[in-house]
Amino acid sequence: MTGGNTGAGVILIRGGRVYRHDGNVDLPEVADVLVADGRVAAVRANIVEDLAQGRTVPELGARGVDEVIEAEDRLVIPGFVNAHYHTHDVLLKGCFETIPLEF
Repeated sequence: MTGGNTGAGVILIRGGRVYRHDGNVDLPEVADVLVADGRVAAVRANIVEDLAQGRTVPELGARGVDEVIEAEDRLVIPGFVNAHYHTHDVLLKGCFETIPLEF
């Protein structure tokens, strides 16, 4: 899918370390992430192998994968839409309240 992507289609993010807040945050598991029509449809190991072996991937139905993104040696954080916007507020909370705004 190139130029003008409207979120339609199926993207498979393959073999990355997938961060789950309720999982092992120090060494996240290696898994595949299936994104269908702009939404995370599945996060689990071996989606790529299931497709290669011709096994059914329920989240796909009869559809195929439009794009594969190789994520080996990468951290994948599914579900974040705009993660950078408020993170600095949390990390710096309480650090600057006593600094005057005018000099």
